[in-house]
Amino acid sequence: MADSDAPLSERGIASDLEQALSGTASRNAKQGGDGGSSCDACSFDAVGDASAARVLMKAMADSSLDPSLDLHADLDADSDTSPTDQEQEMAAIRRRALNLLARREHARAELERKLATKGSPLDAIREALDELQSQGLLSEERFAKSYTASRKERGHGPMRILDELRERKIDDELAAKAVNPEEEGWFDLAARAHRRHFGEVRPDNYPEWARQARFLQRRGFTCEHIRAVLGTSFGDIQG
Repeated sequence: MADSDAPLSERGIASDLEQALSGTASRNAKQGGDGGSSCDACSFDAVGDASAARVLMKAMADSSLDPSLDLHADLDADSDTSPTDQEQEMAAIRRRALNLLARREHARAELERKLATKGSPLDAIREALDELQSQGLLSEERFAKSYTASRKERGHGPMRILDELRERKIDDELAAKAVNPEEEGWFDLAARAHRRHFGEVRPDNYPEWARQARFLQRRGFTCEHIRAVLGTSFGDIQG
């Protein structure tokens, strides 16, 4: 789903955020199935959405963070100086960025790409994103956690999620912290993913074992997870 490009008013963004806090959990409960890996298509978990919404609502309540307010608070009250083109550009970039962040968490690279489609100078975009990160409104860590939670709900394993986070330019350390590939819960998730696809059928020959193993591998599970789920190893079955 494409993000709306129309700038939102402060009241409109606040309304969206209130809805995000109250409605995300029920919306995610209705969503299921095994979708693709498109970041735009997924709705992140309620915890990630709620944390971002609260941060953004704080920003909306703070006039010092709204580029349309007090833009020249440091100027003489009698000055008739108007905002420069650069200041207006920065304000527009910031509004578009907040508009996108109000809907869900974004990776910085993804947000930069979306903002660049409007023709804004890359230097100005990066400066605006630096400011948003310093204020906690844009967070790679929150994005990584939300993205991981959404992919786990779809039955994806740690290796696939790590690859997708790297594709989105998330730092390896942040990605590993969010995914935690050594977590014991991945074994249960692998078993559920297998059961959802194959039912209770267990392989009784090597070709079938290999077919089921390839499925789990494509989902992003490790050889250790696969052996635990299928209950055997490659060398134990005579095909």
